[in-house]
Amino acid sequence: LEGCAIQMLSQLIHLGKTPVFSIRPNPTTNGAIELSSSMDIGDVWVEAYDVLGSERGHFSVTLKNNVPTALSLPFESGLYFLRIVSPEGEAHLSVMVTK
Repeated sequence: LEGCAIQMLSQLIHLGKTPVFSIRPNPTTNGAIELSSSMDIGDVWVEAYDVLGSERGHFSVTLKNNVPTALSLPFESGLYFLRIVSPEGEAHLSVMVTK
């Protein structure tokens, strides 16, 4: 392993820390959100699914400690699930789009 992943794994193993992700605003009225992480994660994939489990979007982003990353969810109103995937693991969040 190399890069940002080393720091995350080191903190997880030695300190028991895992990243905390947040989405703002939630709910969103226009599909524009900011995704943040409490730790440097590096390059990740963000997959967006609707409540029926259909993939509605796939984004490649870089997550750094408390640096918001803008995403645009051009979907109709509804509840969506985000899957954040990195080589070290994955996290799941939900976001409400109300247009």
